[in-house]
Amino acid sequence: MREIILMRPNSSSRTLRDELVAQGYDPKHIHIWPAFSIELPSNPAYEVDRLTRAAKQGAVIVVVSPSAVICLSKLNVPWPDDVQFAAPGESTAKEIAKAFHPKKPVIYPPGSVQESGSEALLNLFIKQGIPSKVVIARGQSGRELLSDELKKRGCEVEIAIVYYRIPLMLPESQKEFLNTETKAVIYITSTDAFKVLMDNLGNNLKIVAVTAFWVTIHPRIKEKLLDQGMSEVHLVNPRDPQLAEILFSLGNR
Repeated sequence: MREIILMRPNSSSRTLRDELVAQGYDPKHIHIWPAFSIELPSNPAYEVDRLTRAAKQGAVIVVVSPSAVICLSKLNVPWPDDVQFAAPGESTAKEIAKAFHPKKPVIYPPGSVQESGSEALLNLFIKQGIPSKVVIARGQSGRELLSDELKKRGCEVEIAIVYYRIPLMLPESQKEFLNTETKAVIYITSTDAFKVLMDNLGNNLKIVAVTAFWVTIHPRIKEKLLDQGMSEVHLVNPRDPQLAEILFSLGNR
């Protein structure tokens, strides 16, 4: 039985853990290591003013993830009635609709998670017409490709930092089960999470990552993992009701 490391946010990982345990996986071999904790800006007034002003001027407000939607909703931005939101995928678009009830439909690329992302949203903007201005509501980093490519096409781009991602720093006590012989299944949903994991493993335990079965949600992340020398990477849909079964099966290989 392999060690299963879940690096999604706590709530999502707990749900997966419960499903794995219900199928008979030993909970001692399931570890919830959320890659990041989320903190709101200490003084959000500047970002609220930026978002309010831009939305009133007709800018498209791109919200990058469900976590960004949650944090943005806590800032209580006074959105105008005609605000136009956009998202890199369907799940984020649904969260935007639920949180803000915009009159205009949220712009997002259709299709599965594997078909979504910054590139897909950019292509949709190109198809529909590049906006004159976009504000990207995100953490302190990320979505540089979308920002850079929009700027190249004449779009004015601003960044609104609506949360800060604090990388996971594991105490040694939480890594005691690991050694150079450990076999693992690792589930991640971003390339940044890969860096966080490698920083926590360090050089001594890098072999754990190299020999692990990796599970991820987007071709771009899979490509990154393979480029970094990871030996086996599986692509899944995070909304697949059989996701826990996939992890269970890999854990017993």
